[in-house]
Amino acid sequence: MSKGERIFQLPSRIDRLLATVSKIYMDRGDHQARKVVVNSQVRVQEDREGIFDDYSREMVYGHTVYLDVPESLYPSLGEERPPGSDQERHQRDQEHPG
Repeated sequence: MSKGERIFQLPSRIDRLLATVSKIYMDRGDHQARKVVVNSQVRVQEDREGIFDDYSREMVYGHTVYLDVPESLYPSLGEERPPGSDQERHQRDQEHPG
């Protein structure tokens, strides 16, 4: 691997990591949080450019993980549904990530 080349491991491990989070929520009895983790669509955005970390004084690379919660879960979560359909929100996220 060259110095400029980065290997991103999170996308290949995300399912196992979310399964662990789901088990933790189950063990704690937090059924709503577990329902969100289990039923959401997962998107991972890799940060290939990196950001400079003042503490370590070096470039840091990572990921942003999005959990797209299905509309069917909003009533059980007691939260108001964001405006627009799932498809409209997904389009907005693609146009304006982060």
